[in-house]
Amino acid sequence: MFLVEVMHFSWDQVHEIAEQMEHIRSSVFFDKMDAMLGYPSSDPHGSPIPDKDGRVKRRKEKKLSECRAGDKLLLSSVNQGSDDFLRFLSQRRLTLGLSFTVIKVESFDGSMQITVKGRRPEFLSREVCEKLMVCQA
Repeated sequence: MFLVEVMHFSWDQVHEIAEQMEHIRSSVFFDKMDAMLGYPSSDPHGSPIPDKDGRVKRRKEKKLSECRAGDKLLLSSVNQGSDDFLRFLSQRRLTLGLSFTVIKVESFDGSMQITVKGRRPEFLSREVCEKLMVCQA
């Protein structure tokens, strides 16, 4: 979160740097970073961050591919965070916290048409829908 919120990296740039930062062994450093960020409960990809005692705040979320036409949803996390996939989402302005409605689910291949208020409909393959986690809006 520090890399995104404070240093303004995009979510497709943080993975490699964050892995390097994980090798820092100073609990004081991470305590100060956590306080600076306001004790976030999720990372830039929407995955939960355990609190200091190791507790994880769980959300009721499911794969977009499990949803139906007419569902009003909120994009809550991605369960596959490759840089290519995150760039794909960014190019389509599909970001965490986005509210949208499923317009149609293709019975043939499970692809979906979704709509975001004020935008043209977006078509998503089943592969993409499998990687997006959502909760009810």
